[in-house]
Amino acid sequence: MSISRNPRRLLGQHFTPEPLVRLVCSLGIRRPTDRVLDPACGDGAFLRGAIERLKAIGAPLQPGQICGFEIDPAHAASAAEIPGADVAAGDFFRRPASPSFDSIVGNFPFVRQEFLTTSKKKMADTVWRDWAADFPDMLKVSGRADLYLYFFLHAARFLRDGGRMAVISGSSWLNAPYGKVLRELFIRRLRLEMVLESRAEVWFPHTTANAVVTVLEKSQPAQQVAFVQLPVLAAACPPPDSHLPPGSQMRRVPVATLMDEANWNCRLRAPNIYFDILDRAGERLVRLSALARVARGITTGFNRFFLVEREKARTLGLEPQFLRPLVASLKGVKSLVLALEHAEHALVCVDRPREKLRGTRMLAYIKDFECSGAMPVHSPSLASRGEWFRLTPKPAADFAILRFRRERHFSPANPHGLLVSDTVFTASMRDRIDVPLCTAAANATLFHFFAEVTGRDNMGGGFVTTYGPEIRELLLPSMACLRPVERELTEAFDALAARPVATMQEELRRPDRRRLDDVIWKALRLPAPMLDDLYAAFDSLLARRKRHGEMARRPSGM
Repeated sequence: MSISRNPRRLLGQHFTPEPLVRLVCSLGIRRPTDRVLDPACGDGAFLRGAIERLKAIGAPLQPGQICGFEIDPAHAASAAEIPGADVAAGDFFRRPASPSFDSIVGNFPFVRQEFLTTSKKKMADTVWRDWAADFPDMLKVSGRADLYLYFFLHAARFLRDGGRMAVISGSSWLNAPYGKVLRELFIRRLRLEMVLESRAEVWFPHTTANAVVTVLEKSQPAQQVAFVQLPVLAAACPPPDSHLPPGSQMRRVPVATLMDEANWNCRLRAPNIYFDILDRAGERLVRLSALARVARGITTGFNRFFLVEREKARTLGLEPQFLRPLVASLKGVKSLVLALEHAEHALVCVDRPREKLRGTRMLAYIKDFECSGAMPVHSPSLASRGEWFRLTPKPAADFAILRFRRERHFSPANPHGLLVSDTVFTASMRDRIDVPLCTAAANATLFHFFAEVTGRDNMGGGFVTTYGPEIRELLLPSMACLRPVERELTEAFDALAARPVATMQEELRRPDRRRLDDVIWKALRLPAPMLDDLYAAFDSLLARRKRHGEMARRPSGM
């Protein structure tokens, strides 16, 4: 792994608050004789924490007991000055795995795959060599995996039998598809004990990833895993004889249950009402993918060419037969029903070869771009077409589904057949007769609550993301449940669609929304008090996410 001109960004360096260092060390270091490693020690915060922890449990420090690797020479030099620390400068992935440590602690680098250098393949080769013999699933490591995933895999090979790892990383492994390898490893080959996070404070402001602490052992798999929400650590530093601060909230989940789940985020963050609804509704709830084809909006590979403001298209004289109205973003849409006024752009849809475009303004438009030097020559989308400008869009969908959710939750209907860009996902019903029912159900509070709970709240900034895998798994009442209340449901949706969409917290206080939700509750045969509980839990989740985002964006020192 090499260092670019922006080393902190590339190396994923986020320096850890002292209370969090102490907690991680108390979770990872148990015995006075433990030999401790930090694989990415930075300037030595966890080396100091490990020394403090060993002293607290009565350990006389031995030479070589506290070790660290660090790729940044300046930080390695700083860490090497810590009395009692043995620090080696260099790339951790060039170190052959040696099971000679009892404890691994640290803060694994948070680096999205798009910021990694070409050395990523070397990291993948390293972990494949580490695990090929007894965990061939390593072949399934996704090219989109964050750097910390490779740290987990390589570091685990440095643990002795019975050794323990307590480390900070990004939280995306809990529910991202590329995190499946870690989830499988942790419960099938290792002993995952605990996953912890805090919604009470932000550990790493100004980052685009949320963080969790993962605690595991190199021993027989556990029967249960504890998912823990932590209080503010500055006011609850753990004493040496305990490992979780007062005020921690724990949920224990059987490993057998986790084996069947692709989204562990719910176990960490979902309120109890989420699981109560699943239990009471049972098979009356079905996956959206069972009712509709879910797809990403139109990906062009070159928006500067394909997405033209409609006024600009008129000014250029582009022929209407090559243009389709397109909604580029839902940010400005305030209605539950998409209309032509929301399509401020046109999509360039050229359905014929170049030689049949002679004499058209569209051909001149194409040539202008080809001569501009602005062509994205490495775009996979463009490369997949015989002629780069030929784009045949998919049929228009029945309703749109948000990718990014901050304050508003809504799934606007698309009765006019408008195209939408890849800033959203779309749903096209398998049975046309069910379009009004499913559209209404996809705008009910229950559907939005499921999106809030199961979405990827790992992008920082106070918003939650829902991509294809999560959207396909979103639950809504079966059509068999909804057909008996079709008239009530469509009337309630039409009344809701008659006004602008408000923030979700405001929506929860609107009688017309409650009317729609009452129909959904009737269809699911759920008791009315559970809807009150749902509203209270959803409101709390939204407030907490908003507060968390504000804390993450707060300037340092405030």
